[in-house]
Amino acid sequence: MNIIAIFLYSMWHIFLPGESTPILIALRAIGTAKKSVLKIGIGLAISNGFIMIVCLCLGVFIPGNLEQYATALDIITRLLVVLIFFTVSIYILIQLKQYSYEKESEAALAKKSFFERHPLKSGLLIGIIPSPADLGFMMIGSMMPPKKLWTAVAVIWLGVFISFTLLSYLIGFIPIEILKEKYNKYIKWLHILTLICLVLIGIWLCYMLYKDYSYCF
Repeated sequence: MNIIAIFLYSMWHIFLPGESTPILIALRAIGTAKKSVLKIGIGLAISNGFIMIVCLCLGVFIPGNLEQYATALDIITRLLVVLIFFTVSIYILIQLKQYSYEKESEAALAKKSFFERHPLKSGLLIGIIPSPADLGFMMIGSMMPPKKLWTAVAVIWLGVFISFTLLSYLIGFIPIEILKEKYNKYIKWLHILTLICLVLIGIWLCYMLYKDYSYCF
């Protein structure tokens, strides 16, 4: 397997269905600070990179034994991804109900936000959940000679770290603070829109899972 192809896949796979990119955008949209979003992205890079490397190693060393579990692994992984999307949706709903945007200061809101208080841990927790795209590294590993493993590991770490940190940095430029200053009374509608988008993504992922594996249920 070409090392350049592995590097490119480790970078752009974060935009595939089931990845945490929409969650990063949603957290910024509800007012999570730039620095916190960047730390969440770093946490995602660390834990998700670890998962990708584990999948790669499984593909290299036990490729034949994984085929019989491929369907089960894909179903479980996709269910976990759906759970993550709905969990973050519930978090946003709680934030929406709990906060009064006219009465509480920005500092008070930050103290109540789990993602503001524990950004790196949040990224680590979300990233440790494998996505269907991460399972693709098993197939990549099965086509790669073991002597290239360490090179591939380094390339994967580099690719996922660059992609998640750069993406998080760019998401930080969404001008939420400016919107709050000018249109503070409408910010709750941004929460609602973000919530709806995440729920719709979760429903779509459920539908695609059922469509692909309805014969199993």
